[in-house]
Amino acid sequence: MTVLKTCSLGAEPGMPPPQRLAEWAGDQKGRCADLTSFLVEESVLPQVDAGITIPCAGGKFYSARLRESIVGLEGDRIRGELAIFPDFLIDDAARAGILADPCWFAVPAPHIVVKGDEYYGDSDEACSSLYDQYRHIFRTMRDAGIFGHVCICEQAVPEEMESLAGRRVLFYIEKATTAMLEEVLEYQKTLIIEGSGIREIERLRDEFEISRVLVIDPEVDELRAAIGVFEPDRVQVAGYCTNGDPDYWKSIVSSATVKL
Repeated sequence: MTVLKTCSLGAEPGMPPPQRLAEWAGDQKGRCADLTSFLVEESVLPQVDAGITIPCAGGKFYSARLRESIVGLEGDRIRGELAIFPDFLIDDAARAGILADPCWFAVPAPHIVVKGDEYYGDSDEACSSLYDQYRHIFRTMRDAGIFGHVCICEQAVPEEMESLAGRRVLFYIEKATTAMLEEVLEYQKTLIIEGSGIREIERLRDEFEISRVLVIDPEVDELRAAIGVFEPDRVQVAGYCTNGDPDYWKSIVSSATVKL
């Protein structure tokens, strides 16, 4: 038997019953706290309970917090000089870090959070300023206890990856095509791939420098295929919970035991 490490790429927790939220709110006196604060905790707690090796708080729901914390945004539009209001970001990072250590944090990529510019009047200048704010966000949250960030994407945006990718920032594209995976591997050495796409893994290894592979929601045969190409210590079982089901993370842990 081989037991692989498990990791989270974030989660979308379900909306809580009113009574549960009211009880939680009663414990928050004197703290920065709102619904997003609650969802940050709820995103990571089931991972900890299930025994995920590398938990990750946050998810696409965190768009709301980023739009509140990036000064100059109104909704999903840039309408003023961009800057960061860090208070809630620091508190969210501290909450996650208390529940899981080390803990990563998933945030939606810039192209998900911001859809247009009505201030700078120049696409390159607007993007440059936005990426500066993301770097500030990442530093602020790392200083408050987060180990690194997962940047959740809907598409591969080279400018974003060139500006933000690094040892502690991973880009994860949902439902990535092979062309998208190739684009990401130009900027990071971690391959994040759906179990259903595992047939591409050997070709990608031959074309790119890959240090580890995160296989999302794999079947046992797909994990065996990955281990056939990479050593087991370079393969991890990854998950991204989209429906708030706490049993999802237990299934990820269970699937990480592979009989070779």
